[in-house]
Amino acid sequence: MTKQLWKYKDIKIQGVSLAGIYSCYHLPDFHFSVDVGQGFDWILNDHLFLITHGHMDHASGIPYIIAQKNMRHHPKP
Repeated sequence: MTKQLWKYKDIKIQGVSLAGIYSCYHLPDFHFSVDVGQGFDWILNDHLFLITHGHMDHASGIPYIIAQKNMRHHPKP
């Protein structure tokens, strides 16, 4: 898995996607992610998460993110 970086004007988007396996797009300057894939350490500091739909390749990381935020004493999303 290689995380890609895209830029549009001043907006940075980092992401990974492999059809049927995982999908996650992260806007680091906004602490916001669209889909969480299997749960990735590089999105744990985000405050907002948008899940586009309930397929496992988009949403299976939700329990991991909640558990990690709890263990690290981060605010829950």
